[in-house]
Amino acid sequence: MTSDVAIRRYVTLGGLVLELVVCPTLTGQATKSPSSISVPSEVTSWFKSAAMPLDSTSPESGLDDLRQMESTIGNARIVAMGEATHGTREFFQLKHRMLEFLVEKKGFTVFGIEANWPESLAINDYVLNGTGDAVEALDGLYFWTWNTGEMLDMIQWMRKYNQDPKH
Repeated sequence: MTSDVAIRRYVTLGGLVLELVVCPTLTGQATKSPSSISVPSEVTSWFKSAAMPLDSTSPESGLDDLRQMESTIGNARIVAMGEATHGTREFFQLKHRMLEFLVEKKGFTVFGIEANWPESLAINDYVLNGTGDAVEALDGLYFWTWNTGEMLDMIQWMRKYNQDPKH
């Protein structure tokens, strides 16, 4: 019975992968060049009005350019940040900058990531109390997306911030 369920799962996953690979090609989307795809003018107008230029993605490079987001964030107590791809350096650097901004300028005190609860406790202990080692804590998450230099920099920044008695 268990192996039957596993086989069905693999067949279902195989079918999904096949759909994702074949369907875009069948519809012609994968073969069109970016310049031949038309974008409705409402979409481009919205992007032009909503886009906010940033000076840098590098953490600890100042927060002045992020102040323009204050009106968008308003009094929100939760800000969710995703990424278009896993492992892209600039996305994680920008998340780090946003975290600095949210903590230092908006008073945020909680940071959450998509990770297993027990394994993430080592990071929590490191950030709050300096217990353990940040590199080992990241290794313990068992997910390559978090095990990057950019994520390590962000965790170390949180620890450094918490060490300051003014905070």
